[in-house]
Amino acid sequence: HIVAGRATADLVADICRELDAAQGTPNIAEFANGEIHVKYGESIRGSDVFIVQTHTAWDGRSINDSIMEHLIMVDAAKRASAKRITAVAPFYGYSRQDRKASGREPSPPDSSPISSMPPAPIDSSRSTSTAARFRASSTARSTTSPPCRC
Repeated sequence: HIVAGRATADLVADICRELDAAQGTPNIAEFANGEIHVKYGESIRGSDVFIVQTHTAWDGRSINDSIMEHLIMVDAAKRASAKRITAVAPFYGYSRQDRKASGREPSPPDSSPISSMPPAPIDSSRSTSTAARFRASSTARSTTSPPCRC
C-alpha cells in the first residue's frame, strides 16, 4: 500500500502511475480544534505500507503540521496492524539543525527532535531505484519482520 499525506498527493499519484500500483486511501479528517484523525479506507493488516509526506509548509499549514500528520499516519498504520511501515519524506524537516552553527548551541542530537529518530535500515549490497524498491517490497513476502520503531 502506498498512501499520501495531504502535502504529497500529486507526488504519490505519479509514483503509483509509474509503478502501476493502486494508491491507498488514508481518510484524513481534521477536527474543529485542528487535531488530525486518520483511518485507512482499506484493510492494511499484514501489509507493507509506504507513507509519503514531505515536511514542508503547504496550503497555509506549517512544517510542524506536516510532521505531525506524518507521525499520526504512521501511528494509525501501526494500530491497523500493518506488517511493515516505511515513512517516506522527500524533504526531511528540521534537517538544517543537524549541525552546530555557533559556540553556545546545544549539540546536534539535542537541537533537532527529528535527529533522535532511529535511522532506516539500508541495504548497501545493492543499488536500486525508488521504483524498484517499491516493487520489490510489494511483491516480497517474508514470515518475520523487524519490530516497528514508530
